[in-house]
Amino acid sequence: MVTVNGPGQVTTKAGATLMVPAGFVAKVEGSVVTLEEPDHLIELKLVEQDGEDLAAAIAGAWSLLDPGWSTAAEQTIEPPAKDGWEAIRVEGYPKGADGKNAQAVARRLGDRIWVSVLRGPGPALEKRAAQVRSFLGSLDVPGMAKIDLLSKTLVPLGERRAELDTFIKGALEKTGTPGFQLAIVENGQVVHAAGFGVRELGKKKPVDADTLMMIGSVSKSFTTLLMASAVDEGKLRWDAKVQDTLPNFALGDPALAANLKVEELVCACSGIPRRDMPIVFEFEKKTPEDVFVELAQLKPTTGLRETFQYQNHLVAAGGYLAARALYPKMPAGVGYDRAIQERIFAPLGMKRSTLDFDRAVKDPNHALPHAVDLDGQHQKVALGHERFATYIRPSGGIWSSANEMARYLTHELGQAAALGVKPIASDANRQHRFERQVAIGNDVHYGLGFIVAKSKGIQVISHGGGTMGFATFLFFLPEKGVGAVMIANGTGGHQVEGAVRAKLMELWFGIDDKSQESFDTGVEAQKKAFAQLLTEAKVPEAAFLTPLVGTYHSPDLGELKLSLVKGEAWVDAGAFKTRVLHHIRKDGRVALLFRDPALAGLELMIQPEGGLLLDIGQDKFPLEKKK
Repeated sequence: MVTVNGPGQVTTKAGATLMVPAGFVAKVEGSVVTLEEPDHLIELKLVEQDGEDLAAAIAGAWSLLDPGWSTAAEQTIEPPAKDGWEAIRVEGYPKGADGKNAQAVARRLGDRIWVSVLRGPGPALEKRAAQVRSFLGSLDVPGMAKIDLLSKTLVPLGERRAELDTFIKGALEKTGTPGFQLAIVENGQVVHAAGFGVRELGKKKPVDADTLMMIGSVSKSFTTLLMASAVDEGKLRWDAKVQDTLPNFALGDPALAANLKVEELVCACSGIPRRDMPIVFEFEKKTPEDVFVELAQLKPTTGLRETFQYQNHLVAAGGYLAARALYPKMPAGVGYDRAIQERIFAPLGMKRSTLDFDRAVKDPNHALPHAVDLDGQHQKVALGHERFATYIRPSGGIWSSANEMARYLTHELGQAAALGVKPIASDANRQHRFERQVAIGNDVHYGLGFIVAKSKGIQVISHGGGTMGFATFLFFLPEKGVGAVMIANGTGGHQVEGAVRAKLMELWFGIDDKSQESFDTGVEAQKKAFAQLLTEAKVPEAAFLTPLVGTYHSPDLGELKLSLVKGEAWVDAGAFKTRVLHHIRKDGRVALLFRDPALAGLELMIQPEGGLLLDIGQDKFPLEKKK
């Protein structure tokens, strides 16, 4: 047996290599690599096998991890093989009675198959997801063909805009996404800007490249650009301690709060996991000051810079900290709004972009949000539910359009001169945001408000954004001077945006990135997942629901009212309402399943001792019934 303590590299019997994350241990015994994580909660094996039958290879791998394994796959996907592989199979399994999730992935090249089998509790898998992805994604096998886009000549989009538009229209039809807009920048010029679909389901007003929509977490890069400008002015330092600017800054871990640096607010590397449910449930009366109140309760689950954990509260704190440094006498929210307006929107000519929710929805050319329900259909989302982003707006509160975001994208490409404007920040501090801070996966890192990846030999900088009913994706290739921004007024837009990115890479570089096949596979997999879930759930019978009817309270989520109306069960959380189904899960637990947007698929577990429980990721939120 060979043992490798991370960080390091392990070599398999067949000569494949994998990178072992720091704090992890890899053990090689024959054709099996076992990865052990620090908490010893996750089981992971990579098995090399000869043959061509992926299903048989997966069964064989499970027998090595668990000789008694007999669980049938709940979902099987065979995505189009790319990136050098010749065949891929993914099997997902129902959560076991022990609360563990499980997945197997088989990849084949020639007559050899590499299978990974993974099992562990949801919270542990969430906490260690980035390190697991880094390990499995680093698999480099002998004989695999590789593409180097850096050495390839990029072909301008030109007349192939029509081909791209046809692709987009087909993707929108397949997902039912109401509206979509995009802008493509090549070397300082917008070479394509267009809108598709409608601003609101059931209405005729079209989306164009000027329609205002929420850009969600793409707002984070605006926050870090603002911080970069403050650093240039000497008002802030990336490496300064947060408490030097905000002496009362507190976390659930006093030592971490005392040592956390300014850039570590926005690097997703603090060790504190995301805590989003209170943001989307109980937000109506919150102000920017509540961000700091909530942060004071949050504790890390990993060490500082140990692993990637996305965190909205900390980024919001980073934006408000920058505002405090620039305008020390202003309230945090007022200062932040002024800073973004005066230091980014106005200089870049983004005249209609705004953080003012009321101003946005009064604009005659704005879209309404939509999200997918459990039937796979888009429905309108209550517009008021999108106000969740207001108090935490440095993380996701901006409204903009494709045309105005194209100006921002041009600036991020270092092409401010093409806009006829001065750079918002120095090249050094603008590009500091593109430096790798913490790994998300193999050759994929989080920077400061951006994801920084190396894909097919070329650097890709990106960020996505999602609200209750809008989806955004921005990406650019700094080495080639090109990029694109896409915004949709439906959550199905996330699938469309990923496919359009792949299609653009095909058009620019003349490669086959399987854009259509990958998209079709993803859409079909989602439909099957929804259909499977609906077979397990049913409309609650009165005898089951009546004892549960009433008002429930959580200190973090506020009040939820459960009622029976004309034979249907409803949950009313104030900002939104949804029908709920009676779900008897395969792990034996009984739950109320949200059926309608924007939180379709969320479950409230019925507790045997009384009350409800929202159990999500590393968070648990008990709700007690009011008497």
